Amino acid sequence: MRAAGAGVAWMATSRLQLDASFLRGLDAASSDWQGGIGLALYFD
Repeated sequence: MRAAGAGVAWMATSRLQLDASFLRGLDAASSDWQGGIGLALYFD
């Protein structure tokens, strides 16, 4: 599999982080596009 991609992370608050990413497949064995979103919470 060969792919290229990028992502961003944003610290919305001191306890909440939001993420988004994408990948583009570069050969026939790879998916054409992949994407993801996520969040991370900090519990004291």
